[in-house]
Amino acid sequence: MKMMFETELHDRFKKLWSVGGRFERRSCNQVFENFTFVSYLVGRSLYNQIVELTDAKVSGQLSDSED
Repeated sequence: MKMMFETELHDRFKKLWSVGGRFERRSCNQVFENFTFVSYLVGRSLYNQIVELTDAKVSGQLSDSED
């Protein structure tokens, strides 16, 4: 039973690998594009938060609690 399951699993993996090999380059590019886009969104969000905090600090809305 176990050997049959391992053989079936191995065969399925080989099929997926052979199909995936054709799209490997495309999927790597897609992963890179998604990573770049997410990095851009995170960076823009952090930048906007820094600008808002800086503006609030300059306008006196935020006080230094450490002083």
